[in-house]
Amino acid sequence: MATSVVETPRIIATLPTRPQDGDDAYMDAGGAPLMPVLQHLYNAAGALRIAALGQMSGGDRLSVDPGGTSTVFTVRVSRIVGLLSRQTGSTPIYATYTAGETVLDLTDVDGAPAALANSTWYYVYAFCNGTATTAFYISTTAPESSLTWRTGAEGVDRYVGCFRTSSAGAPLPFMAIRGRYEYDLGAMATSGAGSSRVLTAGAATSHTSVDCSGVVPPHVQNARLLVGLAPALAGDTFSTRRTGTSTASKTFYAASALDFVFETETLLSTDQEFDYRVTSGAAANVNVMGFSE
Repeated sequence: MATSVVETPRIIATLPTRPQDGDDAYMDAGGAPLMPVLQHLYNAAGALRIAALGQMSGGDRLSVDPGGTSTVFTVRVSRIVGLLSRQTGSTPIYATYTAGETVLDLTDVDGAPAALANSTWYYVYAFCNGTATTAFYISTTAPESSLTWRTGAEGVDRYVGCFRTSSAGAPLPFMAIRGRYEYDLGAMATSGAGSSRVLTAGAATSHTSVDCSGVVPPHVQNARLLVGLAPALAGDTFSTRRTGTSTASKTFYAASALDFVFETETLLSTDQEFDYRVTSGAAANVNVMGFSE
């Protein structure tokens, strides 16, 4: 009578003994039964499947073209050479791919909205649409904590990246490579697509929080900053720290009383905030240049 195989995902160092030519190769009995060999293969395959599920080769470049609106915009995903995921609504696992770059627009947004919502984070996912094809869609549902799958669709919808819309619903233009995002600040300034400015003429002389949640997604706790400091005197300072900590993590000094611009990175709180302070008389403008997932 047939019996179902129970898989225990693991790979062991000691291999089972196989039958030799002329042996009576019983399934469970005899000097070298077949089932331990088959069981080892089942277990090893299960371990490799768990380890590889969600692995994606390619698809590591994501961008939003400048000049988009809430109804007409372009999201680009680079070619996926291979993605291991489950087919939607079923248990088989397939390795899928795309033939080249994929271009997404409003028709790819989950729920078929008439336009993108204002000031909203959107997330791009890849999934198996048949035995060999990788398809994509855009959702407002965030990924789970490992940033591998869509929350509620583990093993099925592979997370690719995210973008934010402005107060008018236009996607903020950016380029991301392997999880490192950089906003197209020039295009944002000239296209009316919104701004990554988080501080204007900040003159706080004690640590004061700055909210970056409009341009840094909820699952990220770091930001790359473009700081414009207008010192009153040579030696004036601009300091940053993660909100909730007690000491400054980075301090920058003005070499003269002339305005200057510099880049830095800062850690953020779980609310996507950092603290800053300047020397009395100085003032700072801060834009978020990007972030890393």
